[in-house]
Amino acid sequence: MKILVLERCGLMYGSAFNMLQWARHFIDSDLASVDMVLAEPGDFAVQAEESGVSTQIWGLPNKLNSYGKQNLKWLSALITLPLLIWFNFKCIRNYAKQNEPYQLVVCNNYRSYIYFFGLLVYLRYYKKKRCILRLQVSHTPINLMAKLAPKLFSNIIIHGTPGYAKTHVNPSIALAQNSLCLPNPVDTNAYRPIPERRARLREQLEISANDYVFICVASIEPRKKVLELVQEFVRSAPSNALLVHVGGNDAHPKYQQQLELAVSSRVRLLGQRNDVVDLLQVADAFVLFSEYEGMPYAIVEAMACALPVLATNVGSNCEVLQGVGKVIEVNNQQQLAQGMIEFVSQPELHRDQGLQARNKVIQEYSCEEYLKRVEAIYCQGA
Repeated sequence: MKILVLERCGLMYGSAFNMLQWARHFIDSDLASVDMVLAEPGDFAVQAEESGVSTQIWGLPNKLNSYGKQNLKWLSALITLPLLIWFNFKCIRNYAKQNEPYQLVVCNNYRSYIYFFGLLVYLRYYKKKRCILRLQVSHTPINLMAKLAPKLFSNIIIHGTPGYAKTHVNPSIALAQNSLCLPNPVDTNAYRPIPERRARLREQLEISANDYVFICVASIEPRKKVLELVQEFVRSAPSNALLVHVGGNDAHPKYQQQLELAVSSRVRLLGQRNDVVDLLQVADAFVLFSEYEGMPYAIVEAMACALPVLATNVGSNCEVLQGVGKVIEVNNQQQLAQGMIEFVSQPELHRDQGLQARNKVIQEYSCEEYLKRVEAIYCQGA
Protein backbone atom coordinates (compact mmCIF):
# COMPACT_ATOMS: atom_id res chain seq x y z
CA MET A 1 0.00 0.00 0.00
CA LYS A 2 1.12 3.56 -0.75
CA ILE A 3 0.02 6.40 1.54
CA LEU A 4 0.16 10.11 0.73
CA VAL A 5 0.16 12.59 3.65
CA LEU A 6 -0.85 16.23 3.17
CA GLU A 7 0.56 18.65 5.77
CA ARG A 8 0.36 22.42 5.72
CA CYS A 9 2.96 23.16 8.42
CA GLY A 10 6.70 22.53 8.49
CA LEU A 11 7.00 22.81 12.28
CA MET A 12 7.39 19.87 14.65
CA TYR A 13 4.20 20.01 16.73
CA GLY A 14 1.81 17.46 18.25
CA SER A 15 0.16 16.27 15.02
CA ALA A 16 3.52 16.11 13.27
CA PHE A 17 5.00 13.97 16.04
CA ASN A 18 1.94 11.71 15.97
CA MET A 19 2.15 11.32 12.20
CA LEU A 20 5.76 10.17 12.43
CA GLN A 21 4.77 7.57 15.04
CA TRP A 22 2.36 5.75 12.74
CA ALA A 23 4.46 6.36 9.61
CA ARG A 24 7.49 4.64 11.18
CA HIS A 25 5.27 1.72 12.17
CA PHE A 26 3.86 1.26 8.66
CA ILE A 27 7.30 1.58 7.04
CA ASP A 28 9.17 -0.66 9.52
CA SER A 29 6.42 -3.31 9.36
CA ASP A 30 6.38 -3.25 5.53
CA LEU A 31 2.69 -2.40 5.63
CA ALA A 32 3.04 0.65 3.39
CA SER A 33 5.36 3.24 1.96
CA VAL A 34 4.61 6.80 3.07
CA ASP A 35 5.10 9.96 1.01
CA MET A 36 4.35 13.45 2.30
CA VAL A 37 3.59 16.79 0.68
CA LEU A 38 4.49 19.80 2.84
CA ALA A 39 3.30 23.31 2.10
CA GLU A 40 6.34 24.88 3.78
CA PRO A 41 9.85 23.78 4.80
CA GLY A 42 10.88 23.15 8.39
CA ASP A 43 12.12 20.63 10.95
CA PHE A 44 9.20 18.33 10.16
CA ALA A 45 10.61 17.66 6.67
CA VAL A 46 14.01 16.73 8.10
CA GLN A 47 12.61 14.36 10.72
CA ALA A 48 10.18 12.82 8.22
CA GLU A 49 13.03 11.99 5.83
CA GLU A 50 15.01 10.47 8.72
CA SER A 51 11.97 8.28 9.48
CA GLY A 52 11.81 6.96 5.91
CA VAL A 53 9.04 9.27 4.67
CA SER A 54 9.71 10.64 1.18
CA THR A 55 8.93 14.37 1.40
CA GLN A 56 8.17 17.04 -1.19
CA ILE A 57 7.57 20.74 -0.55
CA TRP A 58 4.90 22.38 -2.69
CA GLY A 59 5.38 25.90 -1.40
CA LEU A 60 2.56 28.16 -0.28
CA PRO A 61 2.48 31.78 -1.46
CA ASN A 62 4.27 34.00 1.08
CA LYS A 63 0.97 35.66 2.03
CA LEU A 64 -0.28 32.31 3.37
CA ASN A 65 3.01 31.11 4.81
CA SER A 66 2.52 32.32 8.40
CA TYR A 67 1.58 29.35 10.55
CA GLY A 68 0.22 30.23 13.96
CA LYS A 69 -0.05 33.98 13.29
CA GLN A 70 -3.65 34.08 12.12
CA ASN A 71 -6.55 31.78 11.34
CA LEU A 72 -8.54 31.93 8.13
CA LYS A 73 -11.44 34.10 9.27
CA TRP A 74 -13.96 35.43 6.82
CA LEU A 75 -12.22 38.73 6.06
CA SER A 76 -8.78 37.23 5.60
CA ALA A 77 -10.35 34.33 3.68
CA LEU A 78 -11.77 36.75 1.12
CA ILE A 79 -8.34 38.32 0.71
CA THR A 80 -6.45 35.02 0.50
CA LEU A 81 -9.01 32.97 -1.43
CA PRO A 82 -7.42 33.66 -4.86
CA LEU A 83 -4.05 32.55 -3.47
CA LEU A 84 -5.56 29.35 -2.07
CA ILE A 85 -7.21 28.59 -5.41
CA TRP A 86 -3.90 29.15 -7.20
CA PHE A 87 -2.07 26.97 -4.65
CA ASN A 88 -4.55 24.11 -5.10
CA PHE A 89 -4.31 24.23 -8.90
CA LYS A 90 -0.55 24.03 -8.45
CA CYS A 91 -0.98 21.00 -6.16
CA ILE A 92 -3.30 19.25 -8.61
CA ARG A 93 -0.80 19.84 -11.43
CA ASN A 94 2.08 18.54 -9.30
CA TYR A 95 0.09 15.46 -8.30
CA ALA A 96 -0.88 14.69 -11.91
CA LYS A 97 2.79 14.75 -12.94
CA GLN A 98 3.70 12.10 -10.34
CA ASN A 99 1.29 9.39 -11.49
CA GLU A 100 1.74 7.55 -8.17
CA PRO A 101 -0.82 4.82 -7.36
CA TYR A 102 -1.70 5.95 -3.82
CA GLN A 103 -4.37 3.84 -2.12
CA LEU A 104 -4.83 6.23 0.80
CA VAL A 105 -4.57 9.99 1.35
CA VAL A 106 -4.16 11.23 4.95
CA CYS A 107 -4.79 14.91 5.69
CA ASN A 108 -2.75 15.73 8.78
CA ASN A 109 -4.87 18.24 10.76
CA TYR A 110 -7.76 20.59 10.19
CA ARG A 111 -5.75 23.52 8.91
CA SER A 112 -4.22 21.28 6.23
CA TYR A 113 -7.77 20.32 5.21
CA ILE A 114 -8.59 24.00 4.61
CA TYR A 115 -5.41 24.75 2.69
CA PHE A 116 -5.47 21.56 0.56
CA PHE A 117 -9.26 21.55 0.08
CA GLY A 118 -9.18 21.78 -3.73
CA LEU A 119 -6.62 18.98 -4.02
CA LEU A 120 -8.62 16.80 -1.63
CA VAL A 121 -11.81 17.25 -3.66
CA TYR A 122 -9.86 16.32 -6.80
CA LEU A 123 -8.39 13.20 -5.16
CA ARG A 124 -11.64 12.06 -3.56
CA TYR A 125 -14.10 12.57 -6.40
CA TYR A 126 -12.00 12.54 -9.58
CA LYS A 127 -9.24 10.10 -8.62
CA LYS A 128 -11.56 8.09 -6.31
CA LYS A 129 -8.99 7.97 -3.52
CA ARG A 130 -9.88 7.06 0.03
CA CYS A 131 -9.18 10.08 2.25
CA ILE A 132 -8.76 10.28 6.03
CA LEU A 133 -8.67 13.41 8.19
CA ARG A 134 -6.66 13.52 11.42
CA LEU A 135 -7.17 16.48 13.71
CA GLN A 136 -6.89 17.82 17.22
CA VAL A 137 -8.43 21.19 18.11
CA SER A 138 -11.08 22.18 15.58
CA HIS A 139 -12.69 25.41 16.75
CA THR A 140 -13.08 27.03 13.35
CA PRO A 141 -15.12 29.97 12.07
CA ILE A 142 -15.53 28.15 8.74
CA ASN A 143 -18.50 25.97 9.67
CA LEU A 144 -19.12 25.02 6.04
CA MET A 145 -15.78 23.18 5.97
CA ALA A 146 -16.73 21.26 9.09
CA LYS A 147 -20.06 20.24 7.54
CA LEU A 148 -18.35 19.03 4.36
CA ALA A 149 -15.67 17.00 6.16
CA PRO A 150 -17.78 13.88 6.96
CA LYS A 151 -18.71 13.63 3.26
CA LEU A 152 -15.23 14.22 1.89
CA PHE A 153 -13.37 11.87 4.25
CA SER A 154 -13.97 8.15 4.72
CA ASN A 155 -12.81 8.40 8.33
CA ILE A 156 -12.10 11.27 10.71
CA ILE A 157 -9.70 10.59 13.59
CA ILE A 158 -9.92 13.02 16.51
CA HIS A 159 -6.74 12.90 18.60
CA GLY A 160 -8.12 13.40 22.07
CA THR A 161 -10.57 11.98 24.58
CA PRO A 162 -14.36 11.74 23.99
CA GLY A 163 -15.14 14.55 26.41
CA TYR A 164 -12.55 16.72 24.70
CA ALA A 165 -14.16 16.05 21.31
CA LYS A 166 -17.55 17.20 22.60
CA THR A 167 -16.21 20.50 23.91
CA HIS A 168 -13.37 21.36 21.51
CA VAL A 169 -14.31 19.94 18.12
CA ASN A 170 -16.95 21.31 15.76
CA PRO A 171 -20.16 19.26 16.30
CA SER A 172 -20.46 18.51 12.56
CA ILE A 173 -17.21 16.57 12.90
CA ALA A 174 -17.42 15.32 16.49
CA LEU A 175 -20.89 13.80 16.03
CA ALA A 176 -20.33 12.38 12.53
CA GLN A 177 -20.82 8.62 12.22
CA ASN A 178 -17.44 8.18 10.55
CA SER A 179 -15.44 10.00 13.26
CA LEU A 180 -13.76 8.38 16.26
CA CYS A 181 -11.49 9.44 19.11
CA LEU A 182 -7.95 8.09 19.44
CA PRO A 183 -6.00 9.55 22.38
CA ASN A 184 -2.40 10.55 21.70
CA PRO A 185 -0.16 7.58 22.54
CA VAL A 186 3.22 7.30 24.23
CA ASP A 187 5.94 4.67 24.01
CA THR A 188 5.93 3.34 27.57
CA ASN A 189 9.18 1.45 26.97
CA ALA A 190 11.01 4.67 26.16
CA TYR A 191 9.14 6.87 28.65
CA ARG A 192 9.46 5.08 31.99
CA PRO A 193 10.99 5.64 35.42
CA ILE A 194 14.77 5.03 35.38
CA PRO A 195 15.79 5.49 39.05
CA GLU A 196 19.48 4.75 38.48
CA ARG A 197 19.84 7.88 36.30
CA ARG A 198 18.25 10.28 38.78
CA ALA A 199 21.21 10.97 41.10
CA ARG A 200 23.75 11.30 38.28
CA LEU A 201 21.57 13.70 36.28
CA ARG A 202 20.77 15.81 39.33
CA GLU A 203 24.48 16.12 40.04
CA GLN A 204 25.13 17.22 36.44
CA LEU A 205 22.44 19.90 36.74
CA GLU A 206 23.65 20.92 40.22
CA ILE A 207 20.37 19.97 41.85
CA SER A 208 20.43 18.85 45.47
CA ALA A 209 18.99 15.49 46.49
CA ASN A 210 16.73 17.40 48.91
CA ASP A 211 15.24 19.70 46.26
CA TYR A 212 11.67 19.08 45.14
CA VAL A 213 11.83 19.55 41.37
CA PHE A 214 8.94 20.62 39.15
CA ILE A 215 9.55 20.21 35.43
CA CYS A 216 7.68 21.94 32.61
CA VAL A 217 8.15 20.83 29.00
CA ALA A 218 6.56 23.43 26.73
CA SER A 219 7.46 25.85 23.98
CA ILE A 220 8.07 29.41 25.14
CA GLU A 221 5.04 31.28 23.81
CA PRO A 222 2.17 33.26 25.36
CA ARG A 223 -0.45 30.49 25.16
CA LYS A 224 1.79 28.16 27.19
CA LYS A 225 1.96 30.74 30.02
CA VAL A 226 5.55 29.84 30.85
CA LEU A 227 6.30 33.40 31.99
CA GLU A 228 3.30 33.41 34.34
CA LEU A 229 4.31 30.00 35.68
CA VAL A 230 7.82 31.21 36.44
CA GLN A 231 6.58 34.43 38.05
CA GLU A 232 4.22 32.54 40.37
CA PHE A 233 6.85 29.93 41.17
CA VAL A 234 9.37 32.63 42.17
CA ARG A 235 6.69 34.36 44.24
CA SER A 236 5.02 31.41 45.99
CA ALA A 237 6.88 28.10 45.76
CA PRO A 238 8.47 26.67 48.93
CA SER A 239 12.17 27.36 49.41
CA ASN A 240 13.15 23.74 48.74
CA ALA A 241 11.34 23.70 45.38
CA LEU A 242 13.08 24.14 42.05
CA LEU A 243 11.57 24.64 38.58
CA VAL A 244 13.18 23.21 35.44
CA HIS A 245 11.83 24.36 32.10
CA VAL A 246 12.56 22.55 28.82
CA GLY A 247 11.63 24.06 25.47
CA GLY A 248 12.25 27.01 23.21
CA ASN A 249 10.63 29.11 20.51
CA ASP A 250 12.32 31.67 18.29
CA ALA A 251 8.95 33.09 17.18
CA HIS A 252 8.37 35.07 20.40
CA PRO A 253 11.65 36.88 21.25
CA LYS A 254 10.03 39.56 23.45
CA TYR A 255 8.21 36.93 25.51
CA GLN A 256 11.50 35.02 25.83
CA GLN A 257 13.26 38.16 27.07
CA GLN A 258 10.56 38.78 29.68
CA LEU A 259 10.92 35.18 30.83
CA GLU A 260 14.68 35.45 31.21
CA LEU A 261 14.25 38.58 33.34
CA ALA A 262 11.76 36.79 35.62
CA VAL A 263 13.93 33.82 36.60
CA SER A 264 15.62 33.36 39.95
CA SER A 265 18.27 30.98 41.26
CA ARG A 266 15.47 28.43 41.79
CA VAL A 267 14.53 28.36 38.09
CA ARG A 268 16.51 26.61 35.33
CA LEU A 269 15.75 27.39 31.68
CA LEU A 270 17.36 24.55 29.71
CA GLY A 271 16.08 25.51 26.25
CA GLN A 272 15.37 22.98 23.50
CA ARG A 273 16.67 19.53 24.45
CA ASN A 274 16.69 16.07 22.90
CA ASP A 275 17.07 14.23 26.22
CA VAL A 276 13.60 14.86 27.65
CA VAL A 277 13.28 11.29 28.95
CA ASP A 278 16.43 11.78 31.03
CA LEU A 279 15.33 15.19 32.28
CA LEU A 280 11.99 13.78 33.44
CA GLN A 281 13.96 11.42 35.72
CA VAL A 282 15.31 14.46 37.57
CA ALA A 283 11.83 15.71 38.49
CA ASP A 284 9.40 14.97 41.30
CA ALA A 285 6.36 16.45 39.51
CA PHE A 286 5.29 17.90 36.17
CA VAL A 287 3.54 21.27 35.82
CA LEU A 288 1.81 22.91 32.84
CA PHE A 289 0.02 26.26 33.14
CA SER A 290 -1.06 26.70 29.50
CA GLU A 291 -4.33 28.31 28.43
CA TYR A 292 -4.84 26.24 25.28
CA GLU A 293 -4.08 22.58 24.53
CA GLY A 294 -5.37 19.58 22.67
CA MET A 295 -4.14 16.42 24.35
CA PRO A 296 -0.58 17.38 25.32
CA TYR A 297 2.07 14.76 24.64
CA ALA A 298 4.18 16.35 27.37
CA ILE A 299 1.63 15.41 30.04
CA VAL A 300 1.19 11.80 28.91
CA GLU A 301 4.96 11.35 28.64
CA ALA A 302 5.42 12.69 32.17
CA MET A 303 2.73 10.32 33.41
CA ALA A 304 4.51 7.41 31.70
CA CYS A 305 7.59 8.36 33.73
CA ALA A 306 5.47 8.06 36.91
CA LEU A 307 5.36 11.79 37.62
CA PRO A 308 2.33 13.38 39.29
CA VAL A 309 0.95 16.23 37.17
CA LEU A 310 -0.36 19.69 38.02
CA ALA A 311 -2.06 21.23 34.96
CA THR A 312 -4.77 23.61 33.82
CA ASN A 313 -8.25 22.50 32.83
CA VAL A 314 -7.83 22.78 29.06
CA GLY A 315 -8.22 20.30 26.22
CA SER A 316 -8.18 16.68 27.37
CA ASN A 317 -6.34 17.40 30.64
CA CYS A 318 -9.32 16.89 32.94
CA GLU A 319 -10.05 13.41 31.55
CA VAL A 320 -6.43 12.34 31.21
CA LEU A 321 -5.59 13.40 34.78
CA GLN A 322 -8.79 12.18 36.43
CA GLY A 323 -7.76 10.33 39.58
CA VAL A 324 -4.03 10.63 38.87
CA GLY A 325 -3.28 14.37 38.89
CA LYS A 326 -4.45 17.80 39.97
CA VAL A 327 -6.32 20.13 37.59
CA ILE A 328 -6.58 23.88 38.20
CA GLU A 329 -8.46 26.65 36.41
CA VAL A 330 -6.87 28.54 33.53
CA ASN A 331 -4.98 31.71 34.54
CA ASN A 332 -5.68 31.04 38.24
CA GLN A 333 -2.30 31.78 39.78
CA GLN A 334 -3.63 31.33 43.32
CA GLN A 335 -4.62 27.73 42.52
CA LEU A 336 -1.24 27.23 40.85
CA ALA A 337 0.55 28.40 44.00
CA GLN A 338 -1.64 26.23 46.24
CA GLY A 339 -1.06 23.23 43.99
CA MET A 340 2.71 23.58 44.06
CA ILE A 341 2.72 23.97 47.84
CA GLU A 342 0.49 20.89 48.18
CA PHE A 343 2.79 18.78 46.00
CA VAL A 344 5.89 19.78 47.96
CA SER A 345 4.24 19.26 51.37
CA GLN A 346 2.78 15.82 50.50
CA PRO A 347 5.48 14.10 48.42
CA GLU A 348 4.51 10.52 49.31
CA LEU A 349 0.87 11.05 48.33
CA HIS A 350 1.81 12.49 44.96
CA ARG A 351 4.52 9.89 44.38
CA ASP A 352 1.80 7.22 44.63
CA GLN A 353 -0.31 9.31 42.28
CA GLY A 354 2.54 9.25 39.78
CA LEU A 355 2.68 5.45 39.85
CA GLN A 356 -1.07 5.34 39.23
CA ALA A 357 -0.57 7.75 36.33
CA ARG A 358 1.91 5.40 34.68
CA ASN A 359 -0.50 2.48 35.04
CA LYS A 360 -3.22 4.57 33.39
CA VAL A 361 -0.95 5.37 30.45
CA ILE A 362 -0.06 1.69 29.99
CA GLN A 363 -3.73 0.70 30.01
CA GLU A 364 -5.21 3.55 27.94
CA TYR A 365 -2.54 5.45 26.00
CA SER A 366 0.07 2.90 24.91
CA CYS A 367 1.58 3.03 21.42
CA GLU A 368 0.85 -0.63 20.82
CA GLU A 369 -2.92 -0.30 21.17
CA TYR A 370 -2.98 2.97 19.25
CA LEU A 371 -1.05 1.56 16.28
CA LYS A 372 -3.33 -1.48 16.12
CA ARG A 373 -6.36 0.79 15.77
CA VAL A 374 -4.70 3.05 13.20
CA GLU A 375 -3.61 0.02 11.20
CA ALA A 376 -7.16 -1.34 11.16
CA ILE A 377 -8.54 2.01 9.93
CA TYR A 378 -5.90 2.67 7.29
CA CYS A 379 -5.90 -0.86 5.87
CA GLN A 380 -9.68 -1.10 5.34
CA GLY A 381 -10.21 -2.35 1.80
CA ALA A 382 -6.48 -2.37 1.05
